[in-house]
Amino acid sequence: MYQAAIHVKGTSAAIGDWLPQFVAERDTSMSSDRASYRTLAMPVGIIWGDKDTTTPLALANELASLIPGSRLIVLASLGHLPPIENPEIFNRTLLEFLQKPSPSDR
Repeated sequence: MYQAAIHVKGTSAAIGDWLPQFVAERDTSMSSDRASYRTLAMPVGIIWGDKDTTTPLALANELASLIPGSRLIVLASLGHLPPIENPEIFNRTLLEFLQKPSPSDR
């Protein structure tokens, strides 16, 4: 899906317009500071597709290790966009997480 836009006439030029800022801009957001993840106190469910080649599963494991009490939920046969690739499974997984907190979530 992400790659489809590259094949649309004029899209490549538009991507080129924002790419330098995206690559060169200094990111000062809290999400770029690994230590900020350790301060999260709410239940965190990380839903990830096991076929994600954009952000591989190893990064999901790393993220989960940074967030105390987080739960990594891996969806089989899905890639980078589980809510689009299989909305039914993604929604069911999300609802299960929200309805059944783990003991560490209480």
